Amino acid sequence: MTAGLRAVALVMLALGPGAADQELLYPPAQSPEQPSKADDPGDATVRVWRQDLEGRLYYLRSPRHPLLANDGIAITKARIRYFYPYNDGHTARRYRITLWFEGVAPAPSGSFRIDLEVVETLDELYNRLATEFSPTPLESNFDWPSAIQRMVRTRFIAVGMDKTMVGLILGGLEYRVERETLEDGRLREIWRIENSRRSRQAFSARRAGRRAPDPETSGQAAGFHLFGPAGPEELSIVFIDGRVAPRPPYLFR
Repeated sequence: MTAGLRAVALVMLALGPGAADQELLYPPAQSPEQPSKADDPGDATVRVWRQDLEGRLYYLRSPRHPLLANDGIAITKARIRYFYPYNDGHTARRYRITLWFEGVAPAPSGSFRIDLEVVETLDELYNRLATEFSPTPLESNFDWPSAIQRMVRTRFIAVGMDKTMVGLILGGLEYRVERETLEDGRLREIWRIENSRRSRQAFSARRAGRRAPDPETSGQAAGFHLFGPAGPEELSIVFIDGRVAPRPPYLFR
């Protein structure tokens, strides 16, 4: 037996039986934490968290093109990894989480993912998600009549709406503003939707699922659905003293 093999044999004897099957990824004295472990379907916490997360519904606070602000999104997949810190005074298990989201109809099926580092509890995870997304439609944060909230939800722009309502309907679409004072002293403001790549992408993504106007909204007020027959290059919205005004045919430039 050579000197090298004799040294290996002595090490194996010192480690004891089964040492050859052990995988020593990080010597504890040299690593601040144990290696992350992939989500384990047999782990009770991972299983409960995943079941609670997948299918959960949120609403975007800001656009993620082609998805717009206030589009509904659902968690379609959750990957959960856990580890135990060594040197920060904690012994509780911590988690690294990746979540996949997809748009919920009538929004397009755009998808994206986010990564959340160092999560300790499910409540902490939901608090962090609530800062990024809304658990309820954004129009529910306003004291608007139910009819107005339905119009905002279906992105129907009605005569008499104010700029806050219309801004929420646009959901982050880019537009340029033109202002002028009329002869009678009233202020006219025109929002022209930018014919940008992102605007075209948002309109194109919704064309496949475009449906007839909702009678609950279009039958109650003069106006138009944002994603109706007109494209972004044709759309403009006219305000008089801060309220949407009719201008036949006021949905076109």
